[in-house]
Amino acid sequence: MIGKYYPFPHNYNYVSRTMMYEFFNQHFELGQSSPIVEADFKPLSREELTVWNKQYPAPPGDVESEIRILHTLAKNNAAQIERLTPRDQKSLAEYRRVVGGA
Repeated sequence: MIGKYYPFPHNYNYVSRTMMYEFFNQHFELGQSSPIVEADFKPLSREELTVWNKQYPAPPGDVESEIRILHTLAKNNAAQIERLTPRDQKSLAEYRRVVGGA
């Protein structure tokens, strides 16, 4: 067992992360050169973060659209549950395969 303790206010600071990187590198045999040094974090731009663009425009965000989406999800979920509801030994086996046992 390997353990080190440093008395910091929280324990996921740079020093602790560096020890974690070295531990993972050694014990998971990641093959990274040591020491592992963090690179500066560069936030993504709004364009890089969004999934909506000219080719895939954002759906409407009004209340009616939200209600339609929720109804569609509920209907689809109910249909999936209905298809899985056991009616005989074969469907019970399929139910247990998908859902698992109690």
